[in-house]
Amino acid sequence: FNETLELVMAHACGFRGHWFGHIVVRHRGRLVSLLVTRLEDSDGIATAKEKLPKDSAPQVIACSTVGGYQISCFRTAQHGVFVVSDLEEGENLAFARRLAPSVYEHITHAEHIG
Repeated sequence: FNETLELVMAHACGFRGHWFGHIVVRHRGRLVSLLVTRLEDSDGIATAKEKLPKDSAPQVIACSTVGGYQISCFRTAQHGVFVVSDLEEGENLAFARRLAPSVYEHITHAEHIG
């Protein structure tokens, strides 16, 4: 990144029976969430799992729009990663693609030692 990202908060949270690692950053004055969850075969996460491309490198796609928020996503072998913001779709996707290589590498490393 050529610009500064400000870490706003990081925590674990539950939603509809799933645990997420949740990091919120400020990007160009706007809040962007990075959510990571273990992919399991149940309700909405299973649906998201179907959409997420599986590859040896992160393949970031624009997943959906919910309530005015753009969602871009990619997956590792065991986790789904979601970038959620009120940025325009293209900007959210570009942001996710800039984050993806380092996030993918970190999570993949943790999956192999865990």
